[in-house]
Amino acid sequence: MDIQIRKLKAIENLMDINDEELLKQIELFINEIHKQQKENRFRKLTKEQIIDRAKKSNEDYNQGKTQTQEELECINRGLKDFEEGKSHSHETARKIYEKYL
Repeated sequence: MDIQIRKLKAIENLMDINDEELLKQIELFINEIHKQQKENRFRKLTKEQIIDRAKKSNEDYNQGKTQTQEELECINRGLKDFEEGKSHSHETARKIYEKYL
């Protein structure tokens, strides 16, 4: 099921809740999840982890495994389109571009 549809269904379910205590529990749960995600995103790295990441970055650079900002933006746009259901199957794409192949 598409994530946007799932979000809408969750909103619809929330709109039907009339139990104040249940709504409070849902709010606390969501806030706790957001807090955990934020903490995980900004956790401190050890000196060894930083050194390992730097070594990996240098290896990737030396092997040509790098991408420009423009390439990363294109990838992110594509991922966003996919998440929003704005994509086609391989078969559909082949039909669309068959005349160019």
